[in-house]
Amino acid sequence: MKVYLAASFSWYPELIEYDRILRRNGHSCTSGWLYLHDKDQMKRMAEFDIEDINRSEIFVLFSEPKGEKTRGGKHFETGYAYARGLPIIVVGEKEHIFHELDGVEIVKDWPEALRVINRFQRLMADLYNK
Repeated sequence: MKVYLAASFSWYPELIEYDRILRRNGHSCTSGWLYLHDKDQMKRMAEFDIEDINRSEIFVLFSEPKGEKTRGGKHFETGYAYARGLPIIVVGEKEHIFHELDGVEIVKDWPEALRVINRFQRLMADLYNK
């Protein structure tokens, strides 16, 4: 599966490890933002993020604990992924009413998210093999 990982910017070191885990499990990570941090090219970086979401087959959002404030880029990305019809996995707690929508699955942690990604991969393989 082609997986887009979304989170607050401060999560990127942890998500780089999740990228490695995805690759070891036969998936790929489309989240170029994990490796590109050019603050002088903010518009271009946003365009890259959209392109990366367009290339993905599943979207994973890491939510923030209650009361934590974020700037909101991950929420824009999530809405865009939802509008494109991508399956969405929220890792952690629901942050707002949009996490109640059909097509959004809430899981408690990364290992559970990886199990859901693997399940989607098996479902897609079954569909293509019929």
